[in-house]
Amino acid sequence: MTQELFEQVRDQQISLAQALGVSDGVVELFAILGSQHYEQGRNEDARIMFQAAATLNAKDYMGHAGLGVLDLVEDKLETAQTHLQTAYTLNARDTAVCCNLGEVYLRQERPADAKRYLEEAAALDSSRSDRYANRARAILSALP
Repeated sequence: MTQELFEQVRDQQISLAQALGVSDGVVELFAILGSQHYEQGRNEDARIMFQAAATLNAKDYMGHAGLGVLDLVEDKLETAQTHLQTAYTLNARDTAVCCNLGEVYLRQERPADAKRYLEEAAALDSSRSDRYANRARAILSALP
């Protein structure tokens, strides 16, 4: 990598993937593999895949969302919040991100913030068929 490319990556003008000539499809593949590993309970493998996606393209929300949910599961609430907030900033229309961010805030005993994101997750699913939006609704129903 040339000094010019390095500086563009450092200054966030381009992603590392762009500098290395890695396609967006490859970055997405890392995130998909991370999701599959997570669903199979292989959290360390999932973390490697999500970290690769987030490192290759810091503006691709899926890597951050994956890292956030892994940290949430491991009760690392500060880093979960950071990753999920980044994912939310990049894509505020993902019900899983909204629901997981709401759960982070709930565990941090910040009910107003939790309610905001849980309500957003529920509002994104008018058909009431999305599992994350339904989880958000269930949590909301249990809140005072």
